[in-house]
Amino acid sequence: MDGSLLCARINSSYRYYERITHAIRYFEQHVELPVSLQLFAKQCRVSQYHFHRVFHKLFGEPLGKYVRRSRLELAARHLIYSDQTVDAIAPMVGYKSPTVFSRAFKRHFRMAPTEYRAAKRVLQNVKIDDEFGHGALIPAGYQTMEGIHVVCVRRSGSFSIAAVEAWNILEQQEQLKPFFAAHPQRIALVYDPPEITPESYRRFDAGIVVPEDFVAQGVLMARRIFRGNYARFRHVGPSIEVWKTCHAIFNDWAVVRQASLATTPLLIWYTKSSDGLNAEVYVPVTMYMEH
Repeated sequence: MDGSLLCARINSSYRYYERITHAIRYFEQHVELPVSLQLFAKQCRVSQYHFHRVFHKLFGEPLGKYVRRSRLELAARHLIYSDQTVDAIAPMVGYKSPTVFSRAFKRHFRMAPTEYRAAKRVLQNVKIDDEFGHGALIPAGYQTMEGIHVVCVRRSGSFSIAAVEAWNILEQQEQLKPFFAAHPQRIALVYDPPEITPESYRRFDAGIVVPEDFVAQGVLMARRIFRGNYARFRHVGPSIEVWKTCHAIFNDWAVVRQASLATTPLLIWYTKSSDGLNAEVYVPVTMYMEH
């Protein structure tokens, strides 16, 4: 295909990227609210047909599948990392009826919510009996983080590939050149536990801290990291392999220690040193815990 024609097609899709990502960001923060193709299309000021076509191209799945999967994966996270009842979880993820929720959950995960939670509790006992394979993975401390404003680029898929792509795109944005020249605070957001979300859909946001009056454009997304409590973990090893620490936190520490994780993303803070970039992982928790 002619290069100029390919670029034209890509630009045609990405003309609506800012509107669509704004709508998706709102949904991710309000999954309990009713949504529809008509509502999304109206918010983005395009036809339903055009929204469906562009959304599928940009995100790799139809809107309906994305909404259903996002809600059920969030429910699975509640089942693993909290003691909320099934009746309480259902409306939190947009289902008015616990029966309808349980039926949808079973279709997606091949087991009922109560069975799913029980299976994870068995896994927890196995890991405790196995002396907790990541025994060295304990928080370096707990702290309350104040609210910050971040602008980021999202990529999905394998962590190591998505991270490289997201950082490369972020650094190429003309709007951010003055910030990168001043060596900004780099921060990444990791949303999806690998035990829950298939690899191709795992979200990775590469970002930098910016002033609150910064207005994101194009592929850039603005996000407010609200004040909250975090467990802080030091990553040991190359910063590109920080995903290993994130996976260990989700799969081992949080399960074995029965940590009450908040449903907000893990934050990766990068700092420069003589050895390159160092990384720390801040894990949102609803309460502090003893080691």
